[in-house]
Amino acid sequence: MDQQLVYNDTHSEHNIKRRQKIGKPYWNSNLTELLNKTHRSEKDFLRWNGNRRTRDRLKQIVIVNRKSFDKSLRQAERQYEAEQRNKFKTLNTQNPKEFWKEVNKLGPKTTQQNIDSVFREDGTISYDTNEILER
Repeated sequence: MDQQLVYNDTHSEHNIKRRQKIGKPYWNSNLTELLNKTHRSEKDFLRWNGNRRTRDRLKQIVIVNRKSFDKSLRQAERQYEAEQRNKFKTLNTQNPKEFWKEVNKLGPKTTQQNIDSVFREDGTISYDTNEILER
């Protein structure tokens, strides 16, 4: 029977493991570790149903972990911004073309519109490539 049915392992490493997609250029593995440590300590604190003394200790651990993560995040962000400022200062004095190329990368990204339909005179929409190319 196993030969006829398609077997899908829902508990494989691929399905369980999720990766966080971080869009910050200053993000590093140390920040990932600190964030995961903060999440684990928050889970331990929220799931604790025992005595109050242990709960207070877990709360203090959460506060310390969050504080260390926030401190490291701010530090990494400041370092990245300082590197960018120094980079722009050197580019401005050395090579103006490279400077403006880097400045243009900073702004919002422009997207090119892909025209795949046109409105006809009678109000209908046409998806024909020949009609699109005529206009």
